[in-house]
Amino acid sequence: MAPSFKTISANIAMSLLAIPDILKRDKPDLLFLQEINISSESVNDVVNRLGYSAECNIDTLHPTLPGTAILWKTSLNIGQVHQLIERRAQSVKCAGETFLNVYAPSGSGNRRERWEFFNELFTHIIQAGGDKLPVMAGDWNAVLDQLDTTRNFQSKFCKVLNRLVKNMNYIDSFRHLHPGVSEYTFHRGPHVAQSRLDRVYLPPHLVQLLLSAQH
Repeated sequence: MAPSFKTISANIAMSLLAIPDILKRDKPDLLFLQEINISSESVNDVVNRLGYSAECNIDTLHPTLPGTAILWKTSLNIGQVHQLIERRAQSVKCAGETFLNVYAPSGSGNRRERWEFFNELFTHIIQAGGDKLPVMAGDWNAVLDQLDTTRNFQSKFCKVLNRLVKNMNYIDSFRHLHPGVSEYTFHRGPHVAQSRLDRVYLPPHLVQLLLSAQH
């Protein structure tokens, strides 16, 4: 990989308004978006002039349903963007590594769907094989650490995701650098638990190269 490589993950709640500011200010090499319901052509209309390209993963037959998108600097040499799971997971090869953009089903009523999604994601990773595991970034809509929610940990904990992370020795990039720190990425009023649903997981071979992780 390059001496410095920046990846950002953001749930944009179906709005592109903040994207130009992120690209101009932070200049990420890769930007992973979740909860987007806009075509690749429409996103590229916004980002091409800023030196980026995009590929969206949406359901064209049900365009109101949220999906994912991967944006990258056009100066980068990237491989083909693959749609692993419709609306939920994409992959791209860049800088000698594979990156996954993940948007897990949300809400307490979708626990079964979330369980099935993580099982399918687990299967994709295993079948891909290779000598290096991918970086996984996105909105997981589940937590694995009690520090990552203000209450109701058991209802937000996901056994399948926990198994995937532990069996493959993935490292939570923020938690690795900031053990014991509680910060949250999901906020919705005083009566709803705050949670850190958005995370980047690094495979073992990249952990020693991690420079920073922040929300």
